[in-house]
Amino acid sequence: MQREQFDAERQQREAEMELRKAELRLQEQRADEEMQLRRAEIARIRARDEQATQREGSLAAQTKRYGDILKHVLPGMPTDPGELMNFWETCESLWQVYDVPVGLRAKLLLPLLTPKAMSLLNRLNATDLADVEKVKTFLLREFRLTSREYTGHVFRLRRVSLMRLILCSLVV
Repeated sequence: MQREQFDAERQQREAEMELRKAELRLQEQRADEEMQLRRAEIARIRARDEQATQREGSLAAQTKRYGDILKHVLPGMPTDPGELMNFWETCESLWQVYDVPVGLRAKLLLPLLTPKAMSLLNRLNATDLADVEKVKTFLLREFRLTSREYTGHVFRLRRVSLMRLILCSLVV
């Protein structure tokens, strides 16, 4: 009887051990499945982040980003050729302040130009249009703004301001 009781207890312990082993295998399987799901989620997040990084690095994304930043800061191109030098200096200083890449400067400049300047730029090829220095040189040459012309413009402005001063003093 004792032997039967001992055998029954042993069989019960073995059954319990088998049950525990089965539970442990099930827990391990669930843990493996959960780990696989986490790895897949991490891989999906990494892929999404890489795509976002590539999109942010694209020319279109950079142009949009810097265009939105500078939209309300950069001045429009003046119609008076004498004011072109101030326009270029302002643009260059703002590009430096906002760390605009050199390759984007010419692309950001195009919306600021006057219709006359845009029609003149149609003569340039695509590689020259991408270089802001070539665009600047071309426009200054086309508007014939040499140092002599610029000096003459300054003297005309001084003469106009002197006339205004004289007129204001006569009125008072």
